[in-house]
Formats: sequence, structure tokens, C-alpha cells
Amino acid sequence: MRTELLQQEATKAVIKAEFDAEEFAAAMGVSLKKLAASVSVPGFRKGHVPIGVLEMRLSKEAIYEEAIDALIPKLIEDVTAEYDLVPVDKPDIKLVHVGKGEPLVVELTFEVLPEIELPNLEEIELERKRVEVTEDMVTSAIAHALNRMGKTAPVDRPVGEGDVVKVQHTARYSDDGELISQGGTELNMLDTRPEVRAVLLGKNVGDECVAEFRVSGRENAEDRPVRYEAKVEGVSEWTYPEKDAEFFKNITGGEADSEEAARGFLRKHIASWLEGKRDEALRDRAVAALVERVTDVPEKMLASEIERYKDVDAKRARERYNMDMDAFLNAAGMSREAYERVAYDSAVAAVRKTIALDALAKELGVELEREDIENEIVRESAAYGVLPDQLLAVYRKSNAFESLAANTRVGKAISMLMEKVRIKDVDEVFVEAVDAVNRAGGADGEGGWQG
Repeated sequence: MRTELLQQEATKAVIKAEFDAEEFAAAMGVSLKKLAASVSVPGFRKGHVPIGVLEMRLSKEAIYEEAIDALIPKLIEDVTAEYDLVPVDKPDIKLVHVGKGEPLVVELTFEVLPEIELPNLEEIELERKRVEVTEDMVTSAIAHALNRMGKTAPVDRPVGEGDVVKVQHTARYSDDGELISQGGTELNMLDTRPEVRAVLLGKNVGDECVAEFRVSGRENAEDRPVRYEAKVEGVSEWTYPEKDAEFFKNITGGEADSEEAARGFLRKHIASWLEGKRDEALRDRAVAALVERVTDVPEKMLASEIERYKDVDAKRARERYNMDMDAFLNAAGMSREAYERVAYDSAVAAVRKTIALDALAKELGVELEREDIENEIVRESAAYGVLPDQLLAVYRKSNAFESLAANTRVGKAISMLMEKVRIKDVDEVFVEAVDAVNRAGGADGEGGWQG
């Protein structure tokens, strides 16, 4: 077999491969024997059809196709090794020439990861700010814990600010009557659209109300008018636990039974959590220094990531809100055109990061060991709040060990990167701290300081 590189671009390589007549004839012979064992011909037992009869029975195209299919896997393996290619998908195959007793010529078009020149890792310099836990942060964390432990209880009075209102509703576009959503739902008055909140305030169970407002249209369409009709079926108010010994034990895992002791406990845990957030931000900045070197993105890889992004959003809209994406975007006030831009930009960022980290792992010669995989399973199981064996069972069931290995390889590469970059401690407060605590607070610690 002879190969020739016909075209090389940042994300594409076109290679011609030629098998001489003897090689192709040998492949044809093997394929004919396989076909003879599987094809039924009247007058002959299965598996005992003479080759000559088989050649007359089948079209030459079918025989060629069988032989070519047998040659392609090894061809791809040899070509990618010879030209040091990293394909992102199976190549497109073009048949250039084929004929009995003649050479076979094919062209393979690979979409490949682009080669990038990484910066000198030792010259990447990052500033590490200090973490400062204030009393306001601790107070905020306790307040969030109270809110998360709050419960709703039915009340016999008109709807007020901060209540949770159960309604039967119908939402339609006013211009053509198209249904957006309908059915029973609970509305938290603190999060409800202003126009809807305004007409619900002061209503009693059994009252009906109508709100009218505009939402972004699809694609390039102008905003569209919406008519929202609702009937109040129930009113509930929030009640919160007392800040007693039981409460403080609850939010500290039994480590404190008074506010003073709980504040000390929370101070340490918030500091630890913020240090983790700060270090995560450092890692992101180090990776960003690599990502900026990536200028070319493979089209198939990008298309696949856009599809994955949309699938995740569609699943979330369906499972959390019982909506399709059009209804969800309308409720969120986002046009389809704007969403497509977000999906595209997010996918480009994700692909560029993947390319940069793959190049990093290659440059550092990252190799995985059993211990690396085990540590990654422990880390992910802690993040998801499940036991390592449970997560391992999920990977086995979904046949996702390749994904696990990729995540582990990336994590190890980033750890090695952080050992090489220069980190300078500066006397500045990590400014994201206050917002991070406010987002993280809560008795169950979902994604927060209690982890």
C-alpha cells in the first residue's frame, strides 16, 4: 500500500491510499470466501457455493464493497499513525478507482484536532488573592440555611408578597391564540413575573385574574403579546424554624448547638470552601492561557457539541418545567435566535478547551494508572453525593468508561499544569467571595460550603 498526503489544513487532512492489484485481489478472495459461507444459492448447500457461481450471482459492486470494507479499518489505523493524525470522527471515504485485477485507489478525508503551540508553562504567572471571611458572610450563610429549611403552610387569606400561590392557568399568544402552556402550577410570588404578580396580589381562593404582557418572538420576529389567565386554588405562606440548638446542630452536622459555636464552625468551612473556589478560578485562568492559542475548531466536533448542548437544555426544560424548548424560551423571554447564538458560543468555548487540554496532556506525557481512575471516581462521587460503588455502577451500565478515562486524563493534566505555573500571592481579597457565599448558602449545602 502506498499513501500520499493530498491536502493538509488546520482541521482537515486528505490522504490518497493505493493498494496494488495483488493486495486488492487477495482482499477480494477473502471476501468471496466469507460471502460464500453466508449467501444461499439454489442447488448448493449454504457455505458450499463455488466462487465462480458466486461471482456470477452477485454484482461486482457488492463484492468490491465487501473487500473494501474489510481493508478500511486497518487502512485508517495505519494512516493515522503514519501522519500522526488525531481524528475527531470517522473519515469520509471517496472511491477513486476500483476494478478486478487492478489497483484500488481511495481518498480519506479526516477532520482532525488542530496542532497548537502552547505557551511556556513555567512563564504563566497567576495572582492568588487571599480569602477573607466576614461576619456578614457567616450571617448570610445562616440566613440562607433558614430559608432552605423553610416550609409552606396553607393560609385562609388573600395572596400577599412572598406567598406561594397554587393556580390553574392558561397562557396563549394574543395575536393568534397559539397555546403556550396550561395546567396547574405553583408560583412563588418572589420569583413571579411582575405583570402576573400584580394581578394575583390580594386575590382569594376561587378568584380569577388576567395578565397581559409581551415576550420575545422566535427567530427575528418582533415581541409577541401574551394573555395569561389564572384561577387561584390555594395560598400558602412560608414558616421558618427557630434558631435553637436543634437548628444549629442541623446546619453543622451536630458539631455545634449554639449560635456562637455554629458561627465558628461556619467560619472555618466557608473559608475552606472559598479557598477551593479561588483555586478553581486559578485553574480556569491557567487553562484560559492555553485556550487562547486555539484558533481553529473542527466543524464536526463543533456540530456534535452544539447538539449535545441543546439536548441537555431540552432535557432540563422537559424534566424540571414540563415544557418543550420553544415554551421554555418564551417563558424565559429569550428568542430562538438569541438561544442559537448562546448554544454556538458555548459549544465553541467547550471545543476550544477540549483541544487545548488534549494538547496539554500530550505535551506533559500524561499516562493513566489504576489509582488515577479510582481517585477520579472518589472525587466525582463526592461531588454528586453518592457512594463510589454507586457511581462506578452507573459508568458500567452506561458503558461510559471512555468518558471517565478522558475526565481523569484532563484532571491529571491540569494538576500537572498547576505545578508548573508561577503563582504569586497578593494582598488582595478574593472579590468573588461575597457573591459565592450568597449563592452557596443553604442548610443542605447544595454546591455550597457544606458540600
